[in-house]
Amino acid sequence: MNLKFIAYILFFSIVAFLILSIPTAVIPNKIFVRMTPVYWFDYIFLVIDSVLIGLYYAATYSGSSRQVCDLEKKSITAQILSFLGIACPTCIKFLVFIFGSIFLLRFLEPIRPYISLAAFLWLAWLVYRKLKLFHLEGNHEKNIIT
Repeated sequence: MNLKFIAYILFFSIVAFLILSIPTAVIPNKIFVRMTPVYWFDYIFLVIDSVLIGLYYAATYSGSSRQVCDLEKKSITAQILSFLGIACPTCIKFLVFIFGSIFLLRFLEPIRPYISLAAFLWLAWLVYRKLKLFHLEGNHEKNIIT
């Protein structure tokens, strides 16, 4: 791997970490308040998903073609799932407006770990596909997944 690719990974991972951690208040801040407790798996999925998102976008912006493919839509969906898996259900006003806080606490809160796990697996698969595509685009000198 070259230094530029590693810099892209670090940059996009830090950006993803901030985008996921500040609005979800997994990392306490003065802007957002979390109304449900933060569990141990929230921290794990926050870090792992941030690194996977960083890898995905590093491969996207380091590639030679940078063309939009079917992976982009799937990537956005996986990132939204990652956000929902980490976020406090009653803190997302749009979901509270549609479903109500009782529904969210009773049905969404217990399955948040599974949503996070699904987002992690989906992101890992997308990163694998993107790195494979990145390798096939002619970036052999970087030799990422072999």
